[in-house]
Amino acid sequence: MKKAIKVTLDMFFSRRRAENILAVVLFYFLGVGIGKYLGQNLDWNNIFLGLSTLLLLLFASLFFRDYFDPFPAVSDGNRNSNRNSGNARQQKILSAGLTTLAVSSLPVYFLLVNHQLSITSIFFIALAFIMILAYSIPPVILVKRGYGELILTLWIAILTPALGYLLLSTSIHPLVPLITVPLAFVYLAMLISTDLKEFLNEMITSQKTLTQMVGWKFAMNLHNGLVAVAFLLIAGGSLLGLPWNLIWPMLLPLPVFIFTIYEIQRIKSGAKPRWALLTLTGYAGTGCMLYVLLFTLWLR
Repeated sequence: MKKAIKVTLDMFFSRRRAENILAVVLFYFLGVGIGKYLGQNLDWNNIFLGLSTLLLLLFASLFFRDYFDPFPAVSDGNRNSNRNSGNARQQKILSAGLTTLAVSSLPVYFLLVNHQLSITSIFFIALAFIMILAYSIPPVILVKRGYGELILTLWIAILTPALGYLLLSTSIHPLVPLITVPLAFVYLAMLISTDLKEFLNEMITSQKTLTQMVGWKFAMNLHNGLVAVAFLLIAGGSLLGLPWNLIWPMLLPLPVFIFTIYEIQRIKSGAKPRWALLTLTGYAGTGCMLYVLLFTLWLR
């Protein structure tokens, strides 16, 4: 019984899932916070229905990703037992994926019935649905082609806050992309920097990630380029209408990103990697930027 409970909890609440769930919640309330900042009325019923839709879609995609992953190699003598146990677990994962995918339609139905969805928000929900299926389900299954991080970045950092905002308005305000596009760049950079330590294990297990697809050296250069472009976009945002009281909070985590770039340059030059420090700074940079933006938008 204890083993069954542990397997179920692991299936629902692995570390990677916890990171994705937290990212969806934070980016979603970033979009809602932009609406509040612009003076939109907050309807909490609609807000939580939208968040429920996104979280259920996320869970469904992660379950499908796990289901279509190959079985791990079995090295002990009890192969039949392990294979049967693995088959049973895969069936549970498939059932969980199908269930959460079906349930995700309920909050969308309530929003439609209450006439809370504009044409634009319906388009974004459909796009989120298509992207999440392409991420994890054959024949596309982009996560196994090395595009998983790109899809997650677009889905979490671009579509999620856009949907959060669209539940308060009928069209996208220019402030939404001005804030979310630079964040998408630093979010993708975070996924690269926190994945570098797993490069050897992923190569051994034939796991296809963005870092594996482009190579570790190019991935490091890509990380640095993404961070540079993000801050150039932030600095140039003032020319496109981004208020200074939103620009300066986004510049506060710059020292953290500079230190992350320094750590990556150390590794490239042959120094001993400090993976824990690199991972910490990778999360800290994006986390700090999200925190100061949420603080500014919600407490203004």
